[in-house]
Amino acid sequence: MTYLSNLNTVSQSSSTPANASSILSSPANTHANELKNPAASFTPAESASTLVALSSASLQTSLTYAALNQPESIAHGQTWANRSDDKVSALMARNVAAGNTSSSRFTGLGSALLGRFKAGSDNFSQTVVNYLASSHDQKSVDKASQTELGVLQSAPLDKISLGVQTRSGKTVELVLSRSATGLGVEVKSSSKLTQAERNALSQLASGFEKATQGVTGIPPRVDIAGLAGYDTKVLSSVDFKSSGSGTLALEFHADATQRSLKAALPTGKVELSVNLSNPATWGSQAQREKAIGSYLAQVDKAASRGNADRDLINLFKASFAAIHTSYPTSNTGTSRLADQDQAMLTGLADFQTHIRAEPVKPNPLHLEEVDAFNYQTSQTTRLSGRNNANRAIIQQQEAKLNASFHQGLSSAKPPILTDQKESQNYRYYQIEDQASSKTSISYRNGLLDKASVEKTARQSTHIKQYEMGNLTEERDNPLSRSDSQDFSATLNDLKTKQIRGLIDQFDRQYALNALNEQLFLESSPADLQAPASSRNIRAFS
Repeated sequence: MTYLSNLNTVSQSSSTPANASSILSSPANTHANELKNPAASFTPAESASTLVALSSASLQTSLTYAALNQPESIAHGQTWANRSDDKVSALMARNVAAGNTSSSRFTGLGSALLGRFKAGSDNFSQTVVNYLASSHDQKSVDKASQTELGVLQSAPLDKISLGVQTRSGKTVELVLSRSATGLGVEVKSSSKLTQAERNALSQLASGFEKATQGVTGIPPRVDIAGLAGYDTKVLSSVDFKSSGSGTLALEFHADATQRSLKAALPTGKVELSVNLSNPATWGSQAQREKAIGSYLAQVDKAASRGNADRDLINLFKASFAAIHTSYPTSNTGTSRLADQDQAMLTGLADFQTHIRAEPVKPNPLHLEEVDAFNYQTSQTTRLSGRNNANRAIIQQQEAKLNASFHQGLSSAKPPILTDQKESQNYRYYQIEDQASSKTSISYRNGLLDKASVEKTARQSTHIKQYEMGNLTEERDNPLSRSDSQDFSATLNDLKTKQIRGLIDQFDRQYALNALNEQLFLESSPADLQAPASSRNIRAFS
């Protein structure tokens, strides 16, 4: 961010060092001319006061402050980089006075900055910092101000940015930054924007505000749906990024063909990517919501089996739901698959995900024993064939879990392990699981030739048990199961019944919905061992 050399500065003297981040409690409201610089004043004390007149190249104002009984030795005040008589600066002044958390400092700023585009405003930059100077002479004040401005510019505590590219190739960048003593904002565009582009940018105001409040909340959360739903007719891509000590580390990208999200907690990281290049395979909103629910249920099972950190799992679940909730509307004109083909698919765009916990070595006597959690899922869909009458679809779903953890002998809680053998009473689990589901559909000369679902689930559990530091038991529990179902006869029969008028479209759709529930991943071999009768679809009979 570029700062003006001619700074707007107000100062106050005190013999006692103050906390620079809490100097101001509210904008002054005692003089009309003070409103020209809403953060340049201090709330007057009820005790005796002294009026001090200050002046600079761009500021003529008054400052009322409480007279102190101690000798003057420390100056503290506030510096603005630019004129501060606009609405955004007034909001910044209010936020700086409200508190020093990233949530309070950034409240409303993203929405206000994007809202300026609709009114025809362009680039904007503003910075405000509180400072402490060794004395109240102008040289000391200027030095302290420049120091705080430099810290905010070069090493902010928190930073949030939004990058947008228009279909015409223009770029717009918005940056919010916070230091312990100040707040900065900047908006810049690569060239003049059209009114349609301005409108599309202003429509992101609510989404950017929600995303900002999400990553700065306590606890933090992922709320990027409003950014993912950008106007694809005018804008080509959106990038959101947050980092710092008071925010969730998050990177989100969305364009016409892909979405990606990366987020990190101290306990681990999540990564997701979505391929939007094949809209013909997307299902209805209801079908996608059902698929999201199925995948999140599998994640919960993996988390339970692998003893995962709950906050990390919740972060992943929120991210997965948000990135799949809505898809670009510009692709809705793409020809869709037949309803029975769609029923054999999840309805989600293809994706890859990864949850990775930070590894921990809690046992000083067995450093080879690591508490870890790695979970990956993916979906890929391939359409082929000479023409529609001779088409084929293959959709592959896969999940893989690698986890290890310690558990006490008398409870499920992790043991407290030291270098004393009396603490060495525990079980050490090593988990390796894999699951897959493959859907195959093919037509020959317009007739359904194949409609099958093949599933596999493998689980491996290796357990070591120690008592008083001695290995007393070691065992492996491998489980594996495969299952295959052929729905071609069922679907052909369903079509025949509809042609003959034996069922209507409602009955057909009900039956297809029931079939759709049969194709999702099953991570546990035990779930594939249900008797065939329990997997039959009653609506088809």
